Amino acid sequence: MAVGTGPDAQLDEALGLVIAHMRGIWHRRMRSFDLTPPQAITLRKLLDCPLPMGSVAEVLSCDASTLTGIADRLEERNLIQRQVDPADRRVKLLALTDAGRELVQSIDGPFTTEIPGLAALSESERATLTRLLLRAFR
Repeated sequence: MAVGTGPDAQLDEALGLVIAHMRGIWHRRMRSFDLTPPQAITLRKLLDCPLPMGSVAEVLSCDASTLTGIADRLEERNLIQRQVDPADRRVKLLALTDAGRELVQSIDGPFTTEIPGLAALSESERATLTRLLLRAFR
């Protein structure tokens, strides 16, 4: 994966493994709920608050008609609902339903139980790993 040798190349390889493993877990979870990546991303983006359809389309880098299809399928499953924006009645907001919120929390639940190598680490090693990752990425 990494070109070259030494600590930086090893770190690049390790980070690549982490990304690939996390992506694999997330994709397995999405498939278990019969969601496509754009559907799952849409649901995750709505977790904090309803968003205008145009904003969601921008996040997904898709056009309005594509997002309409995604929203239709999520709405059919009662995971989202369309709402009129009280500030501008021409704008449609997408909002999570209770079922949609529960589903997002299931997809985004703890990953650590699905990474067998973490169980092999001591409590001290896990604490050190956590501290270093937070320091690197905050």
